[in-house]
Amino acid sequence: MSKEMHGKWICSIDEEQWQAAEYFDTKEEAVEFGIKSIQTFNKNPEDGCLDDEMGSTPEEVVTSFYVGQAFCPGIPFNVDDLLERIQEAAYEDGGEFAEDYLDDVTKEHREELDDLIQNWFIKHKYLPSWYNIYEIDEISVI
Repeated sequence: MSKEMHGKWICSIDEEQWQAAEYFDTKEEAVEFGIKSIQTFNKNPEDGCLDDEMGSTPEEVVTSFYVGQAFCPGIPFNVDDLLERIQEAAYEDGGEFAEDYLDDVTKEHREELDDLIQNWFIKHKYLPSWYNIYEIDEISVI
């Protein structure tokens, strides 16, 4: 998922699958677009297509659809976990001589390491390519 989709609103026929090609800045825009798309489709469902608008095309008249807000998850990474794993490996290697290794890493240094790793993911385009959908509402089309 590209960063420009983060926080955008999308429509779907299926609450579990969010594959529409269209996305919107506001929920209101998504709802308006969804209603118009469904109304057009419902006039002739045998010949209609909603793949771009809703991510799939049903075989019959549609009475409702879903809108939801897309959020790109952060990188599943935690500086404290990384430092703890390094400490554990150091203890296995050095025993009691490594017992307090990295205990004195300051908050400022932890933040610096976190920024370094986050920026590496961004620089090399390793950010998550999926998104999660929240704020899901079912919209009735009459």
